[in-house]
Amino acid sequence: MKYLGRLVLLAILIYLVWHYRSYFSSLNFYKLSVKTDERVVEILLQNKITESNVSQQYRQENKFLFFHWITSYRTLRLDKNQQKNLTGSIKKIKKFPVSFWEAKENDSLQINAGIDFYFTKIVFSVLKISGEKPGQHLVAIVIDDFGYEPTIEKFIECGIIITPAILPQERYSTLLAEKFRQQNITYLIHLPMEPIGYPKINPGKAALLVGMPKEIVEKKVNQAIKSVPGAFGISNHMGSRYTASVKDLSILLPLVKKNQLVFLDSHTNPRSMAARVARNFSLPVMVNDIFLDNEDSEAAISRQMERLKVIARRKKSTVAIGHCHRKYLLPVLRKYQNDFISSGIQFVPLKDLYLQ
Repeated sequence: MKYLGRLVLLAILIYLVWHYRSYFSSLNFYKLSVKTDERVVEILLQNKITESNVSQQYRQENKFLFFHWITSYRTLRLDKNQQKNLTGSIKKIKKFPVSFWEAKENDSLQINAGIDFYFTKIVFSVLKISGEKPGQHLVAIVIDDFGYEPTIEKFIECGIIITPAILPQERYSTLLAEKFRQQNITYLIHLPMEPIGYPKINPGKAALLVGMPKEIVEKKVNQAIKSVPGAFGISNHMGSRYTASVKDLSILLPLVKKNQLVFLDSHTNPRSMAARVARNFSLPVMVNDIFLDNEDSEAAISRQMERLKVIARRKKSTVAIGHCHRKYLLPVLRKYQNDFISSGIQFVPLKDLYLQ
């Protein structure tokens, strides 16, 4: 009987492997994942959920053995009625052969679409639904200094909404702009500008220097835009001396406006004149409130996150800046994400703050 039982189990295992292998091979996972995403978009539009409700979206390619598919991720900001209507629509959908199921992720609703087997799930679409109340406190996390390395996966997959700032005319500047564009992540040109201490402190080859003629400034701005195509704005890399110069800002900021961009003052100098000069030209401008990782340690960044929370709860919108090469920044951001949400603070793209 002992051996008979083992033979029966082995026979069942062989059947399951054969059965599901046949089922898998009959499906084109890539086409099915694309079709699923199209169906999800239809459902969102039917429920009047538009781009204005999407705070983040990106796509991730997956490969396992001989299977290849795409998982699309969207983070949605919905009120209670929108959530109710969406979940109601989802429940009415019949398998095609994709099914939908709900899950809880960090105390918020998540709707997945894919193939749900007894022993595994192949996920083609993820909708993360944020149910925070309107009028809450918004925080944009800007991550500076992209351009030196080609990989961005850890930032795309971290689950934190960020706004990348890409240094122009670096080896991977244009490549990274295209990668972020494909993921529907808005990004900035992180334009180098003269710091206090120049030339001992070198801002880089693309830098704007105090006293530069207008035609040189215009040439450098155009080169930066060409190097980082599709950016929605410009922020200053270094620039503690440049942003304190009304004369030089009066040359730069009209060019920013001419190219239909916005400006983020990184606020590397508390005496920066950028916001004041920008108002003279009716140019949208935001100002950084806090640097998160001047010291790259878990304890130091955690202290800055606590300060950020205090600042954010006093204001409707807040900007914080970190740096892509810091070791502890992303782990600390993940650690604090739920704490911020429970405090009524939401991470959003910087672009959302300009739309307020």
